[in-house]
Amino acid sequence: MFESKTPNVEFRGKRKDDGKWIYGYYVEDREGPSILYRHPDGSLDRKKVIPKTAGQYVGIKDRHKKKVYTGDILKVYDSFLAIVENHYALQLGGSVKDFRISFDTMAEIEEFEIVGNVHENPELLSTGRW
Repeated sequence: MFESKTPNVEFRGKRKDDGKWIYGYYVEDREGPSILYRHPDGSLDRKKVIPKTAGQYVGIKDRHKKKVYTGDILKVYDSFLAIVENHYALQLGGSVKDFRISFDTMAEIEEFEIVGNVHENPELLSTGRW
């Protein structure tokens, strides 16, 4: 499941205009954060995103082959909640801030799946366990 120790430089963020997720390269200037992406015809476009929703692909995929981004909430071994904290670690446990685990270790676990993210599913953060 682990693809590389250096993740691809790919980001996602929720568009300001319609709230849909967009994937590509992160750009920030005087107008704020945006995602630069390529259309199927090869042309480039840029959409403004809600700043707190911008997250980086961390270089691993879950058991369903979905890319994992910062801010994702993972279910590990069908029992524990984990939040992808940054591009190299996540928080795991009953109290979300109790324990950190590296993606080198996650590559060995393999029994995890994305169940939501901190932006759309904050209710998942209140339990810490299934």
